[in-house]
Amino acid sequence: LDAAGKGINVSKVVRELGGRTKTIAFLGGASGDYIKAELEKEKISLVEVAIDGETRTNIKIVDPKRNTYTDINDSGAAVSAEQLDLFEKKLVNYVTSQSVVVFTGSVPPGVSKDIYKTYISRVQAIGATAVLDADGDLLKHGVQAGPKIIKP
Repeated sequence: LDAAGKGINVSKVVRELGGRTKTIAFLGGASGDYIKAELEKEKISLVEVAIDGETRTNIKIVDPKRNTYTDINDSGAAVSAEQLDLFEKKLVNYVTSQSVVVFTGSVPPGVSKDIYKTYISRVQAIGATAVLDADGDLLKHGVQAGPKIIKP
């Protein structure tokens, strides 16, 4: 088991490099509790938005003989409009003009594919630097907000 995901992995690297980081995440159920506990152990600051369902889990299968990797990725639980609003409020509350904000990975089922565009616009209006690491429609819409760094 590993508490991970693109955003959490970014926070782990920033912390290892001596930087300060804060992860904002939708968490619920036993897997959400596990992630909270692991991030606390790793001294990664977490801002949680509680959800009713179970936090998304993924399975990674490694075959060292064939040197192959297989990913089985869950779609995760849907989030309500209220939970999405709370996420945005928490995001804007913690961001300053000195912040670098990384928007990365997939979003919960039912969330608009232009959500990163919205969030990037919000944090850049505060003066923060936005980084976008996405693909598909999340990338297509997100780049329209003009993030400082793009990692497709």
